[in-house]
Amino acid sequence: MATNGSSDKRSQLFLQSVKIGSTEIPRSMIASCLYIEIADLTGPQLRLEIHDSSSYVVDQLGVKKGTILTCSFGDPQGLGNTTWVDTFEVLKAPQSSDMVTIIAFSEKVKALKQPAPKPQFFVKKQPANIVSALATALTVSADNFKKLGTYHLNMGQKPSGVLAQMAQEAGALCWVCRGTINVKSMATLSRSSPALTYEANNPKAPLRLNRFAKLNNDDQYIRSRQYRLMAYHPTKGLLTAGDKSWPVKMVSVDDQTALNNLSTFLLPKIDVEVTGNSAITPGLPVKVLIHNYNSESGLDESVPTKLIVRVAAHQEDRFGYVTRAVLGVIYDGTN
Repeated sequence: MATNGSSDKRSQLFLQSVKIGSTEIPRSMIASCLYIEIADLTGPQLRLEIHDSSSYVVDQLGVKKGTILTCSFGDPQGLGNTTWVDTFEVLKAPQSSDMVTIIAFSEKVKALKQPAPKPQFFVKKQPANIVSALATALTVSADNFKKLGTYHLNMGQKPSGVLAQMAQEAGALCWVCRGTINVKSMATLSRSSPALTYEANNPKAPLRLNRFAKLNNDDQYIRSRQYRLMAYHPTKGLLTAGDKSWPVKMVSVDDQTALNNLSTFLLPKIDVEVTGNSAITPGLPVKVLIHNYNSESGLDESVPTKLIVRVAAHQEDRFGYVTRAVLGVIYDGTN
């Protein structure tokens, strides 16, 4: 947050500030910001477009691959009513004419994608214990699971791979959001009450969809993940999950519940755009009501009313601040 006379103006912005070390890039130079959060370990991501006619950012501040940015975000006077700080590592910063485009990735998530210098072994542990040991720079928010997991992080292996496997076998989503790494049961998320309600074609609704598009690609998305999973257990023999007509895929799990959970995922249903709302984050349950323009004035039942945020993209430029989100439902092979 700004501490000078510009604080009132900045309180209306989503991107509050960007610093390299202790030096702040003047906010007036930043033409646009795209901040993307995803319900897996491929985010958060950041894209900044900066007017730099004097090469101040590139030459004087030395922005390049590996530079660390400290960014403050929020919407203190808006719907989200919150602020947070995150750090990003620059992946590339190409310059074209007087514009520099910075592509960056969460510094703390990138650390989870580095090969481990030494092995770690977890025997019959809750996901919270495993995450706490592997993601020491992040706050942990994890559900309790009935099944305890056994995992080995071998030397040279990426911790993010172990975390992704652990989440899949637990029937959970694992993602990083605003300094916290989350491990949340998909079954629990699907039962959770919606935190927000958005409506389309209802001018009296408190929260409205500015635009929306039904994705209508369920079959293609499901087929790409639809396998008859098989695993060999040393005492129980061959374990299977899935329809006999599906392509066979061998996996290395030692439990029938974990094998069943591998077929559970978040199925995208609708792509929406709303007035900027920093409260929209991955894993958030949202109620969506799409009103029909017809004599009955009923609801469009082709889109489920309760969905889970899979991707949240917050975009700010000189025209304003909007949030675009991909919402989905939990698919477990039976729905």
